[in-house]
Amino acid sequence: MRRAGAFPQRWVLASLLLLAVLLLWEASGADLWGADLLYQRWGFPGRDSWWLETVLHRWVKYAVLVLFAALLGLWLWLLRPGGDRLWRWRLGYLLLAAALASALVPLLKAATGFHCPADLQRYGGAELFRPLWSLLPQGARPGRCWPGGHASTGFVWLAGYFALWDRWPRTARRVLGAALALGALLSWGRMVQGAHFLSHNLWTLWIDWSLALLLYRLLLWPRVSVARVPRPAALPGQRRAGRAELGLPETAQSSPAASGSPSGSSGTRRHQ
Repeated sequence: MRRAGAFPQRWVLASLLLLAVLLLWEASGADLWGADLLYQRWGFPGRDSWWLETVLHRWVKYAVLVLFAALLGLWLWLLRPGGDRLWRWRLGYLLLAAALASALVPLLKAATGFHCPADLQRYGGAELFRPLWSLLPQGARPGRCWPGGHASTGFVWLAGYFALWDRWPRTARRVLGAALALGALLSWGRMVQGAHFLSHNLWTLWIDWSLALLLYRLLLWPRVSVARVPRPAALPGQRRAGRAELGLPETAQSSPAASGSPSGSSGTRRHQ
């Protein structure tokens, strides 16, 4: 078992590494190179795609809202007396992380004012491209394209990895893979439509991962790390500490009769 307080630093390093890659990407101007590869003489190939706009954009968003509502209902059911307290915290953390990430991205889009590729003069629009660290020119019309909003529909579920990893690591990795795959698919769909640069979606990945990690460290880690502390073995002549003394929840103790072991002072029966 992991010791309490041994917070996995690899998650923080992953966040810092992705941030460094994004800053280098922005400095290189690679967004324009990537969009140039997608752009055709008649525009972006998925601009008027019914499948990309209706199925991958709208219907997937509705399906994720249904999933969120179902998880919210399950969390409310766990609030009843006798509901599993640790699962209540796990689901509450997941819902809070998903809700905050979903709310933060639109706020950033409104505050930063960056335009989508299809809006730029380079790709048949009317607006000028500006780097991430530049300010909106005086009198210019603001856009609403940074960071990527639809990619967050998939990336918000990265929090599911943190919610499960301490108890079910294999399932947690599957959730992580599913969240990354869904976010990548939705990112690709919007890029083909000319609605986002690649970096817009990678910034969404970084924001959602970092927010989920921060909330996990503040809200859920103090509880799951205590639940993972092994009970200390009793020294000779000492009584073993009970779960209540360690601050852990009580569990039902099985009696010799319930476990099927024979009673008596010897505890075993010899065969003649």
